[in-house]
Amino acid sequence: MEIDARRVLLCDDLAKGQDMAATVLGIVKLARQGVFKRACEKARVSFQCKSVQSAEEAIEYLTGSGPYRNRKRHPMPSLVVVDLDLDGLKVLSWIRSQATFHYLPVVVLSDSKSQSAMKRAYDLGAISYLLKPRSFDGLVRLVKLIDRYWLTLNQTPAP
Repeated sequence: MEIDARRVLLCDDLAKGQDMAATVLGIVKLARQGVFKRACEKARVSFQCKSVQSAEEAIEYLTGSGPYRNRKRHPMPSLVVVDLDLDGLKVLSWIRSQATFHYLPVVVLSDSKSQSAMKRAYDLGAISYLLKPRSFDGLVRLVKLIDRYWLTLNQTPAP
């Protein structure tokens, strides 16, 4: 399986039909204005994002099924970012149950500073737990960090 080192899969089901920025910023109307895309542009990141809005869609994307059969158009991501809710944890749990995705890094985004929420995410196999930013500048900083660390410095073995 070939992985696109510059592809991030964003799994967010809280704002169905919206960009992930709606959840990150907690403002649905901003998603329609392409906030996450603007943050990526401002941060001058080198990765491409693919957003999915449900666990089922994330699994289809990762398995290359349904509308994601064409791997040239929908390459395997080198990083998955999930929102810490039931669907995000479902995606994380599913990924960790698949031998094929054993080394695929999964980062959790959450509003919660709860120790039990963090422990649950790490127990399920998250490699990082990040708090959602509350501003556009915070989103830009987060996007830069994802680009710098996870897609530039971090090394993951091939599946």
